[in-house]
Amino acid sequence: MFLRPEKDIGGADESHVVFATMLDSEDANGLWIELNAAKHKQDPTVKLYSVLIPWNQILSVVVGEDDFPPDIRDQARKIGFG
Repeated sequence: MFLRPEKDIGGADESHVVFATMLDSEDANGLWIELNAAKHKQDPTVKLYSVLIPWNQILSVVVGEDDFPPDIRDQARKIGFG
């Protein structure tokens, strides 16, 4: 899972790469993320969503800067996402 607002790249199977804002990584039940943060900054009428993803559904977490370079998305597509 790549954490950055509002982006979702579907995998070749049922996996996904989700770019979102991390809200809480210490919940024993899973990882809390916030969706639509970038859209909300541009338009405050866009609703923010807080989502809990259970730990047993998470393969990995990558914490990075707010903006990933385009080549990261290209690499994700090359391995079957998007």
